[in-house]
Amino acid sequence: MSFLDPRSLCRCAQVCWFWKYLSELDQIWMPKCFKFGWILPFVPTPFEQGVWKRHYLECVRGLQYIRPKVRSAWFHENCTLKQFNKMYTTCMYCC
Repeated sequence: MSFLDPRSLCRCAQVCWFWKYLSELDQIWMPKCFKFGWILPFVPTPFEQGVWKRHYLECVRGLQYIRPKVRSAWFHENCTLKQFNKMYTTCMYCC
């Protein structure tokens, strides 16, 4: 499941309880957070689950959303910002 994008992971979580458990593993979400330089401001206990997923969603929600009419040419060239907008709208509905 680690090769899936966040949108697909959110969809997998809706299949059954076991897939939800698998899609919320910290081992899946931690590399996705590190990819964008997002780190936890605290050290989670071994019994906490889904900390990295919650952190990822908080970071995505905290991004400023720019309406398509206002975007400049730089935004169209930078694919990571397009991915953020896509992930933001997707995870807001499914998580």
